[in-house]
Amino acid sequence: MSAPLLTLENDDVDLDLSAETQELLRRSQERLDRLSLSTSSRVRGATLFAALLGGALGSSLGAQNAGYRFRAENSHRLPTTEKGWYFYHKTKNYVVMQGAGKEGLRMAVKLGGWTGLFFLVEAAVDKNRGKKDMFSSLCAGMSVAGAFSLWSMLLLCSRQ
Repeated sequence: MSAPLLTLENDDVDLDLSAETQELLRRSQERLDRLSLSTSSRVRGATLFAALLGGALGSSLGAQNAGYRFRAENSHRLPTTEKGWYFYHKTKNYVVMQGAGKEGLRMAVKLGGWTGLFFLVEAAVDKNRGKKDMFSSLCAGMSVAGAFSLWSMLLLCSRQ
């Protein structure tokens, strides 16, 4: 069980703390950080993880869609020879890889960007309020969700 933190009501008290005590206070303050990580490490880590996850999911979806599209576009002229089927599948594989790469990159940038924005807004609210609590996460979530909704609506309106 850890000892409670010492709080002083009077600011004019001058304490001469040993180096060991100062180090313990610094470490206890670090444990109060979210996930016990500094803000920059947390933002970079979350953004990287989201981008990798988005890339994997986007690649899977892009490959599947590209394969279906290739089959649909070439269903009227299927090969009849063994050599023709070889080149059909070879070409399809290249198209699938290209579709996976494009969609994977697009989804990685999109998911990584929105996740990074969430963590940056959360850190900004933490810094401005001087506290790290759930209200900062709530503000960041609502702000980023509102921005995403607005962005999606603008994209939807521009397509029509």
